[in-house]
Amino acid sequence: LVGTGDTNRGVDWGSSTLSQRVSPDSLSPHPMIPDDSRLWAALQDVSGGTWGGCIFDVDEIILTLEAGKKVRQPQNTI
Repeated sequence: LVGTGDTNRGVDWGSSTLSQRVSPDSLSPHPMIPDDSRLWAALQDVSGGTWGGCIFDVDEIILTLEAGKKVRQPQNTI
């Protein structure tokens, strides 16, 4: 639910409002965040984030991993 007080504004309103906010330069992940939390956040990010429904999009995760592997593969220079 997105809104103010008793008024439900909806996802579009919430997305628009959040996009207008500026993140402070000091905003960063805690340096001691556990690896399992970092992994969860990365999987959420590639799956559409919080507004994507907080679910894992397995197909998108696999596509992203495959694309990353191709980019990181050593190139044959023969």
